[in-house]
Amino acid sequence: TTTTTTTAATTGNTTFIDYLIEGMLQLVDSPGVLSAQTCPETWLMDVERLQGLRRTVSKLAMTAAAHTVLSGVVPRLRTEGPAVERALFKIYDLLLNDMPDAGDNQQQQQQQ
Repeated sequence: TTTTTTTAATTGNTTFIDYLIEGMLQLVDSPGVLSAQTCPETWLMDVERLQGLRRTVSKLAMTAAAHTVLSGVVPRLRTEGPAVERALFKIYDLLLNDMPDAGDNQQQQQQQ
């Protein structure tokens, strides 16, 4: 059996919420700085939350890319010893928790 996923947009039953979600996703995925000056009026009260969502999505994408690369390397490096394995897990931790946000760097550059 095959399953198909239908959304409101594909069935022609597009609602206001569908457009709102699409707009939010476009803002989060758009290049450039997301600020009160560049954000549409509809989203002005949520700029900080959208910036946080953008940072989270960026970190998840970077972590997924690093995981893809490292998943092929880690099994071979485990034979090298626990120090190498700890270093690789430290990389994951840095990506998830301590990595500077790309959006923050763009805003700092724009302010200068």
